[in-house]
Amino acid sequence: MSDGRVVITEDIPMMPLRGLTVFPGMILNFEVERPFSVKALDAATNGDRRIFLVAQRDIMQEDPGEDQLYKVGTVCILRQFIRAQNGMMRVLVEGETRARLIGTSRDDGYFRADVMLLPEKRPAKDTPKAEALLRQTVGLYEDYMEMSGNDSPEVLIDLTMRADLGYAADYVVQNIFLRHTEKQMVLETLDPV
Repeated sequence: MSDGRVVITEDIPMMPLRGLTVFPGMILNFEVERPFSVKALDAATNGDRRIFLVAQRDIMQEDPGEDQLYKVGTVCILRQFIRAQNGMMRVLVEGETRARLIGTSRDDGYFRADVMLLPEKRPAKDTPKAEALLRQTVGLYEDYMEMSGNDSPEVLIDLTMRADLGYAADYVVQNIFLRHTEKQMVLETLDPV
């Protein structure tokens, strides 16, 4: 996808999320209880384990329509799931790439989506501005971790060593307390600078 081609993926199971946003390269676990979401997970498991996760605009909406979903979400790989006796599932997903929702349909009681994959825009080379932004981001995240009592120098070293501004932005936003609407704004931003 680095050659700039637009890739359309059709017929991928989709799950609307309430109050959650998943970023590419990030691992997230959460519980699923709505029947159409459980069926979408089953469809992903029976296929290539890919599923499109997209946030709902109104987290109180039990059965959202396409117009009640954000237009940008994340194609994820279903890494693990555990079924509870009460019908609820605990899932572990890994974000793969941002994607734009083109259209939805219902099939066998769950959502399917046509999505356009959105490759991250990467600078041609590291610029002083990108390096400064990375240092500032890591520094602010370090302050946040100290204030919240989560001291993990390994994470800071990893963010610095990767020197990937887009990954750093996604990682920080995925791992700090923000409203899902604010996380969604970052997800929709394709240029890491």
